[in-house]
Amino acid sequence: MRRSALIAFLLLSSPLALFGQKLTYEIRFHGAIAGKDTFTIKKSKQGYDVSTQYSYAIGSSEGHFANEYRLDDAYQWLQASSNNQTLAIRYVDTVDKTRTRLHISITQNGAGSNSELPVRPDLELLPSLDPAAAQILLLRATTHPTQNGKYNIVAPSFGEPEAMASLNSVRDGVSPAALATMQLPSSRESYDAAWQKGADVSGTLNGKPVAAHVYLLIFGSFRWVFLADDDSTLLQMNVLPRQPVFVKQGFALNPQAVEALSANP
Repeated sequence: MRRSALIAFLLLSSPLALFGQKLTYEIRFHGAIAGKDTFTIKKSKQGYDVSTQYSYAIGSSEGHFANEYRLDDAYQWLQASSNNQTLAIRYVDTVDKTRTRLHISITQNGAGSNSELPVRPDLELLPSLDPAAAQILLLRATTHPTQNGKYNIVAPSFGEPEAMASLNSVRDGVSPAALATMQLPSSRESYDAAWQKGADVSGTLNGKPVAAHVYLLIFGSFRWVFLADDDSTLLQMNVLPRQPVFVKQGFALNPQAVEALSANP
């Protein structure tokens, strides 16, 4: 029993297999590959540093982003710096030491604004539609779960009807000015979110069979579906009820799993 407890502790406290690797994801809209996302997670003095870059091109709309995230040793957010290189907008979200306030800074072309948002200790940030942010949530939820499966999610206003309309318009090749498909809205919303475990599905990773654990994050009008391997490495992320889908390079769901997720995500 003591040996088992020690092994369990080491698994939770040691860097997982994904650390230090460069992970690559395809960005898909309505089944078509529209871009690519890469990120790395590295150990740092305060905990972990995450660097992510992604870009997309859909019809006449395109975007390029470079984000930097800072975490403590328990995968809790310290700061998120999100840079929309296409529109020269920079967002910096900083959690205060009491973990009760989120400081939000937005700058563009020399002009800026600052605001604060009250938050709870179970805070999780989703600064953008970004697999790196999803990976951070996976690490936190699987190694340090809350007792009731609830989280305080702070994210751009993904649930707003305007954002949904912008995402849907991508299918018709329209370049929406309000959201620019992947652009971060200027506003931040605080959501009460539920984290749930779904039924496992199967797929392949680089041609080899792999079991994918399914997790659901429900907030606002959205369901984010996370598929992860045994090391909690993100394999796929679906933003429901619409798009986009992020798929780890080399991963493919089995046809039956695709049908199962579509019927009952």
